Amino acid sequence: MRFRWSFAIALPGLLGLAGCGDNLAFEAPGGSFSLTVRVTDPDGAPVAGLRASLSPQVPFVDYPYGRSAEGSPLADIVYSRTIVDVAGTVVKRSLPSTEWDGRDDDGDPVHDGWYRLHTVGRDSETGEVVADESTPFLFIAADPDWHAAGVTDGNGEFTVTDRTYVPGFWDLEPMVARDEDGEPIGVFVVTTETRLTLLSASGEAQTVTFAAVDEPQIVTVMWLPAP
Repeated sequence: MRFRWSFAIALPGLLGLAGCGDNLAFEAPGGSFSLTVRVTDPDGAPVAGLRASLSPQVPFVDYPYGRSAEGSPLADIVYSRTIVDVAGTVVKRSLPSTEWDGRDDDGDPVHDGWYRLHTVGRDSETGEVVADESTPFLFIAADPDWHAAGVTDGNGEFTVTDRTYVPGFWDLEPMVARDEDGEPIGVFVVTTETRLTLLSASGEAQTVTFAAVDEPQIVTVMWLPAP
């Protein structure tokens, strides 16, 4: 399997997220999200066995795979870092550094989406808290080999009900994209525009984009993989 990394898009400053303590969740959207993807061949027959990923469709990302961004811990500070998703669920505890391989505490790959690196720093001698910050970022692999949101069944369908696949449902602040040297390259807003990538067992792939809605939705795709 090809190695995947994150394209981390960090905000300068903390946009009011610093010192958030245990209150790490945004207010959940109020809709009844349910996304069904239905895939057929040109004759209308269902296509089964396709793995699918769902990713935020945003500028500055070199799809299909993202890039990594790294940071450096401060000297003489003992850090406790956690990775939290947009719904406030802690997916990774006690991260030893600012690098993350995109896996949760069970070692399973997480899906593409919006996450937050929550850092608590304590003085190594006194134990005093000297930093309490949260930095938002996007994790994007855009590859069903990394994490499959679903696999089409005998009817050519799969259904997702987890809204964290679509971070645009939350009222997120604009984000600053930075290159691998940490230099800002632009500002964008995370919307509900979503990238669906389908992958067959033989390696054929197809990508479509659509605007997700926070209510029951069916997206129908004709399976026409790139040659």
